Amino acid sequence: MSPTIPVDRGPAAAEPALRFEISSYWHTGGAASGGFVLDNLAKRDAHDLPYVPGRTVKGLVRDACLRAEHWGRLDRGTTDRWFGTSTETTGRTRYETEPGLLGFDDAVLPKEITAVLATREAAHLAAHLYRHIHATSIDARTGHAKDKSLRGTEVVVPLTLRAPIFFPIPGTASSLGDCWPSDLERALSLIRGLGMSRSRGLGRVRVRLEHPDLVRPASEVSP
Repeated sequence: MSPTIPVDRGPAAAEPALRFEISSYWHTGGAASGGFVLDNLAKRDAHDLPYVPGRTVKGLVRDACLRAEHWGRLDRGTTDRWFGTSTETTGRTRYETEPGLLGFDDAVLPKEITAVLATREAAHLAAHLYRHIHATSIDARTGHAKDKSLRGTEVVVPLTLRAPIFFPIPGTASSLGDCWPSDLERALSLIRGLGMSRSRGLGRVRVRLEHPDLVRPASEVSP
């Protein structure tokens, strides 16, 4: 068994996190299918509750930061500092790449809701978080549905999720500087969707940063 690598998560009370305010049906499932009815199942945790994997969260945020950097909204090199370098972008071997300063946990339901839905008495309520949608491919020549093109997908209802941010390298949180919260939120404004079929209306989302040092104009503060 490989040794456990310590993770610097900072004080619990001041834990920064991403807040995902999802306003439409969404789906971040894997390759699992639901038999004859559904071709794609939504990702669920051990309590049958929906979540967004930390790897997906990191990919969304990294893509937003790359775009922000490309458009001059972040300083050059910020994305590599926060997320690390890769063999694809540097041409180096994996032993020569640099780790990132930011890490992201799974985006999950608030602890209060999870605590209720995870109980045996309320477990049946989790089923109400999911819906089934179907789509088919239309033949442009005939205007009819193509044979065997019907696909069923399990989607999740609009929810608000929270993904804690941590610092993978112990003792390096201070290396981010004082401006990283405002810099990160500037990039987060570029995220408009998550999961599959974003171009077809699924996964509409607004991502905000929760951080004790982040100050917003009064007009942007939620009641």
